[in-house]
Amino acid sequence: MLTHGLAESVRWPGLIWGFDCRDSGTLPVRDADLVDRAHSPDAFRWLHLNLADQRSRRWLAEVAALPEGMAEMILSRDEHPRYLIDGSRVCGVLSDLRQEFQGDESDVGAIRFVLGPRLMITARQHPVRCADIIRQRLAAGSPPLDAAAALEVLLSAMSEVHRATVAQMDETVQEMEDDLLRDRPPPGARAFLDVRSGMARLRRVLSGTRMLLHRLDDDPLLHPDLISSLTRFAARVSAMDGEVATIQNQLRQLRDDVELQANQRTNQNLYTLSILSALMLPATLVTGIFGMNTGGFPWASHPMGTLFAILVAVASSGAVYLGLRVFGFLKQ
Repeated sequence: MLTHGLAESVRWPGLIWGFDCRDSGTLPVRDADLVDRAHSPDAFRWLHLNLADQRSRRWLAEVAALPEGMAEMILSRDEHPRYLIDGSRVCGVLSDLRQEFQGDESDVGAIRFVLGPRLMITARQHPVRCADIIRQRLAAGSPPLDAAAALEVLLSAMSEVHRATVAQMDETVQEMEDDLLRDRPPPGARAFLDVRSGMARLRRVLSGTRMLLHRLDDDPLLHPDLISSLTRFAARVSAMDGEVATIQNQLRQLRDDVELQANQRTNQNLYTLSILSALMLPATLVTGIFGMNTGGFPWASHPMGTLFAILVAVASSGAVYLGLRVFGFLKQ
């Protein structure tokens, strides 16, 4: 019995989560349900697989029975956005942000999908953010009952990830701007670099997704029921791309303001040092003259000679100060 169970478990896919979607709601899918077939005869099935698990690769090749081109695309490690249409099935690779469990930064990843009339398979090499949103929506009882509805769930989850990321970046830039306007310590170069790198990653995701959607929308092989979802998502991607461009311009202006403020502080410090140097130079000159080991100096033997030399040094600095005031080198 134990040997038989182990043999069966080897045939299971590396299933992260799965749901059978019906009018009455969603039911979780077990690994054992997928040993011999991928589809459900009376429900729309959504499976999310871990491609880092070799069992997923074996299951996709043997049980899911994908066409050769689709199997190659979904199993490939290439994360460049692309798609393939074979009859009623669509296979694609969409860019997404990875889900990092430690730290705030996340790199660009990819979610792969195969969409058929009664089955949606999504898969990933690394955890991606949209997968958690999809799972939460399906578990909450929002079942897609056909391919068009499933594609809408996938694309809307990706839109939510994009919106949340754009909102977070905008909030960060607004906080940096508030710090600058309220005379708090200005943001450092590290803060600007973090925000800029995050925007670059998001722009990479949005640009790749937008190009893929345009190619899909123009493909005559695409089923008409899927076009409306793609069109709406393409509009949302274009709008968010414009928002990111606006935030980038705001960040660029903020960086210029910070640099201007830093230049003003540097100029003020240099000005102060220049005035101090001008005031101290005559006194230094007088001190140097009276410090020479040569004869014939006035007051060399006078008991008040040191005091007289100090008064000459102070008077020379005072004369320089008055000259700077007369010629307008000192700010009022």
